[in-house]
Amino acid sequence: MDTNDVSSDQNSDQSSPCCISCKDSQSFAVPREALYCCEDCWGTVRDCLPCTLRRHLQKPFHRIQRWNGLFHERVTLRALGLRLQLGHNDGNPCVNPQPGPNDFMILHSNGIHKVNVDFCGCEHRVAHRLQMLRAEVFPATSRYPKTGVTFRLLEDFERMSWPPTPPPPPTPSSPGI
Repeated sequence: MDTNDVSSDQNSDQSSPCCISCKDSQSFAVPREALYCCEDCWGTVRDCLPCTLRRHLQKPFHRIQRWNGLFHERVTLRALGLRLQLGHNDGNPCVNPQPGPNDFMILHSNGIHKVNVDFCGCEHRVAHRLQMLRAEVFPATSRYPKTGVTFRLLEDFERMSWPPTPPPPPTPSSPGI
């Protein structure tokens, strides 16, 4: 291997290659620039913006980084345009989404997330607090919630607040024979 091969490999890590997800799915005529990577997903996949958003519809609390030409900087999924649709756990879009408050916050095991949330406004809708509970987010208030805590964080808190398990008592030593 000559030194030009090594330098081109290093530069390929710093440049913005095409999005592998676009290439694989043929969803775009020309694959887009892969600028985004996730700190929480397994592997080191870099995606374009549409593929990043699609990949994280069901993982809205993952931490995303964007390549700015010099280094990866943290960017929120909210800033990238992700909206959480509550009330439709089947994955279908709501025909009448009702935007939640602009300062909606969700506490999760990896941090506090300011998110864009849409509540279901369809005929069969239920109260906002129930839509949150069905999405496994515990609302901070029962009327007009603006903050919630994921069940995962509540489970982690419960587990950490248990008293430590005492060690088993020593067994009596048997007399020598």
